[in-house]
Amino acid sequence: MAVTVAVPGCALFHPHPPEPPPVVSGVQVGEASWYGPGFHGRPTASGEIFDQRQLTAAHPSLPLGSRARVTSLTNHRSVDVRINDRGPFVGDRIIDLSYTAAAKLDMLLQGTAPVEVRVVGPGSPTGSASPPVLPTAANPPAPSPPPVTVVNAPAAKPTGVTAMFIQAGVFSDHENARRRVEQLLAAGIELASLDEVPRNDRALHRVRVGPFTSVEEFDLNLKRVKSLGITDARLLTE
Repeated sequence: MAVTVAVPGCALFHPHPPEPPPVVSGVQVGEASWYGPGFHGRPTASGEIFDQRQLTAAHPSLPLGSRARVTSLTNHRSVDVRINDRGPFVGDRIIDLSYTAAAKLDMLLQGTAPVEVRVVGPGSPTGSASPPVLPTAANPPAPSPPPVTVVNAPAAKPTGVTAMFIQAGVFSDHENARRRVEQLLAAGIELASLDEVPRNDRALHRVRVGPFTSVEEFDLNLKRVKSLGITDARLLTE
C-alpha cells in the first residue's frame, strides 16, 4: 500500500504495536482491514497503479504477485486476491484488502474483520511464477517500516483559495477516528481524511471531509455527512 506520511494528513504512530501472527504452512489467521478511495490511482509497492475495483490486497511479507484466499471468520465468505502492495503496518492486522475485495466479505462498514488468509498460488509483480517465501525461523521477514496508519490521504488544497472543510469528529482514540473515516468512505464520501491536532501534551485525532471551494459543494456534502447521524458536523476553514 503506497503511503505518504505528512502533516496535515492521517499518520498515526503506535510506539509498540503487537506483531501480526506468522504465516504457517501458507495459512495465517488474524485481523483484516481495507483501503480504497483515498489511494485509488496511486502507485502500489509492486509499481502497479492501485485500482480499488480490482481484487487485490496488501500484505507485509507474502511475495508480490502471489495469490491468497481470504475467508471471513464472521460470515464465512471468501474472496481470492492478488498481493500487489505492502501493509498494513498497524497493530496485529495481517492484510489490507481493496475496496471491492472487502465488499465481497461484507466488511466495509465494520472496517475490520477476523479472517483466514490461505496462499493459493505463486506469482510475481510481472506475473512470472515464483514460489511464496514465507517467514520461518531460518528465513525471518524483513524488518517492518515504522508502524503507520493512513486511513485516507487528504485531497490537494487549491492554491490561492480559502478551503472549506467539514469537521466530522475529534477523537482521543485513533481507532474511533479510523472507524469514522471508514464509515464516511463506505458511504461514498471520498474526501474524508484523518489528521492529528496537538492539544496540551497529547494529540487528538480529527476527521475532516474536504477541501471544498464552493458553498454549494460544502452544503451538499455537509447534508450527506449529517445524514449518517453525525449531527455535530460543522464548518472548518484553514
